[in-house]
Amino acid sequence: MGRMEFEITVDGLDDIAAELNARLADILPAAAIGVGKVAKDVEKDARKLAAVDTGEMREKIQAQPPVIKGDAVEADVVAGARHSLYVEYGTGIRGADSSLPEGMPPATYRPDWNGQTAQPFMYPAMKQNEQKAKATIADEIRKAVEK
Repeated sequence: MGRMEFEITVDGLDDIAAELNARLADILPAAAIGVGKVAKDVEKDARKLAAVDTGEMREKIQAQPPVIKGDAVEADVVAGARHSLYVEYGTGIRGADSSLPEGMPPATYRPDWNGQTAQPFMYPAMKQNEQKAKATIADEIRKAVEK
């Protein structure tokens, strides 16, 4: 049995490749828009959940603008008050005895003083926006690709 060879020529592949690259160039900026929206949602929810004494901690929770790094997009939500970490995780013996939300990274506590109970606000705000985040980012990408 002999060998049979075929050659198929498809015209227009360069146009298709250019179109795909143009669409890909739209995806990261669109994802950045979605990530920015999610960061704002986390900021809003963290402010609602934050313990309030003077209001400084609540006022210093800020979503940072999204940043494209290579093929990834990220945005930080910063709790800028100096005492934010201590409120989130608690301190001393009471902090160690606090029940933290499931999945929240652990902390190290000094066992030589009573301290304060944890009052998490950043981690819960992030977790309650997790599912919505995927939909928000996907929606922004879909809008960019469908143009």
